[in-house]
Amino acid sequence: MKLTVIILFILISFSAISQITKGSFLLGGTFSISNKESSSGEKTSRTTTLNGEEDELLFKVHPYWGGFVADNFAMGLALGYDYTSRTEYGALKTSQDEFDNKIKQKIFSISPFVRYYKQISDKAYLFTNVVLYYGTGTYKQLKINNTGTGTENDIPYDVKLFTPQLVLGFNYFISKNVAIEINWTSFYFSKLKISQENPTTSSEKIYEEINYGLGLSFDDVYFGLIYFY
Repeated sequence: MKLTVIILFILISFSAISQITKGSFLLGGTFSISNKESSSGEKTSRTTTLNGEEDELLFKVHPYWGGFVADNFAMGLALGYDYTSRTEYGALKTSQDEFDNKIKQKIFSISPFVRYYKQISDKAYLFTNVVLYYGTGTYKQLKINNTGTGTENDIPYDVKLFTPQLVLGFNYFISKNVAIEINWTSFYFSKLKISQENPTTSSEKIYEEINYGLGLSFDDVYFGLIYFY
């Protein structure tokens, strides 16, 4: 199930301003909540094998602002906060017990972007968006055994994520200054680094991962509203 709610920033304009010409500005943002359940096998009781059941909650808020440096060409900056809570049932096992693995991750991000518009009708525009996403935050893990007790990792992991993205989109103006937006993250490249420093032993654990690909799921499509002024 995915629920997407749009945050619309309302401004008062005292004079008529062209929508996407040099000297104009845009302001918008998205707020989304996503709740997912997945399974690699049949779900059973808490005291037996759970076969990789997962529950995941995602929360995202991403406001952004930009200005047109030339007709149809805008540059701007997006800020973001992403929260992930995921439970992996039976993800960690020993010879005697099975554990649930609970993960919480918080990421704050900043993303400069450039956007080019192409008009296709009086009210409709296509656009290409290039985004450089950089995020930093924390990652914490809690292991819970079959009795419901568990221990939390006292030292959180530091998370750094760098993701250049190519985004294709569509705007349709429902008034002179407000447009509906649909965009699709069509291609992405991401580099993830998770590290943990132990002050007692002065040692550091590092995990790095590189991913790239095409956006092929509904999670890669976003809906929003933009205010032009």
